[in-house]
Amino acid sequence: MFGNKHERIELSEDVAAYSVGQMSSEFRTGPGEAGTIVFNGPEGASQRAVAIISMRWPSCGGDKMTVAMTAAVIRHLILIVAFTLATSARAERFEADYSVVFFVNPSGDDSRDCRSEAAPCRTMQQAYRRARREYDFAKGGCTIKLADGVYTDGLTTTGTLVGTHLCQVIGNPANREAVIVQPPPGSAAFDIQDLAMISVMDLTIQGERIIGFYGRQFVIVDIARIKFGPMPDGIAVSMDHQAGANLVGHFSIDGEMVAFLTANRLSRFHVAGGVSISVKKPVNIHYFVMSYQNSLVEFGGEVQLKNSQFISGQQYRAYQHGIINTNGLVLPGTIAGQAALGGQAY
Repeated sequence: MFGNKHERIELSEDVAAYSVGQMSSEFRTGPGEAGTIVFNGPEGASQRAVAIISMRWPSCGGDKMTVAMTAAVIRHLILIVAFTLATSARAERFEADYSVVFFVNPSGDDSRDCRSEAAPCRTMQQAYRRARREYDFAKGGCTIKLADGVYTDGLTTTGTLVGTHLCQVIGNPANREAVIVQPPPGSAAFDIQDLAMISVMDLTIQGERIIGFYGRQFVIVDIARIKFGPMPDGIAVSMDHQAGANLVGHFSIDGEMVAFLTANRLSRFHVAGGVSISVKKPVNIHYFVMSYQNSLVEFGGEVQLKNSQFISGQQYRAYQHGIINTNGLVLPGTIAGQAALGGQAY
């Protein structure tokens, strides 16, 4: 089934200061306007630190550049590494020699090992926790497979898995409406932080005062074929503090929200060429796209917006040197977009 169990040194830690429950994310909608969304999450976030000296990051012109870290960011990373080294532990792990699938079902049981479709875990969090603590994926991969049903708990990931950077979360490719992630108000369906990488596809996200995908601090989130249901006072996808998200495939919007895409503090969105975004009924999205503080939101060629006339609200806001590259796409909305304080939209 999988390779031999072996011992491997892992740098791990529980730092409560980095847990979702300890953090609030402030987004600004314009001069003098500010809102705060406070996330509720687990107490402490176990994470594996990796020191980043430099990384490839596309500038607004598409050239390679090294991300300049501020003194605060450097101190933050040093803190992660210091705590990690201070709490290093020897972990006994299964060495996967193929792609490992963890099964999750709303009627499952988190005391299980998640490895059988007939005996699944109940939450994505438990499946990811087992992947994080018990496996070395150097010769395989990580997949979390969601059975049909409604999931009332989201997934929080921090750091990286051992042996691989990426874990995939897969819903129902034949019917994305059969898998619904509906986290509690004030939380995120997928909260990806501190160097984590994840790919999520084929499911529905909905809920009041939630964020569908929240990425923070050097993460990469690949998102494909998602339906965004009603999200009053919520945001579909929000990237902050040098986080990146890639959107691929077909997306649908079926409810109101504060914003569809928001990027802040050197974050980046890439909406791939050929992506389609459809709307089936009139909805209000206060700001379809927001780009702040040297962030970049770029749309590839031939992106399609179906029934965009159903969307009311402002097309975009680009502030504080935020960039929005539409590549000729007319963003939906009944109020013209705004660019100020060095922001650009073209």
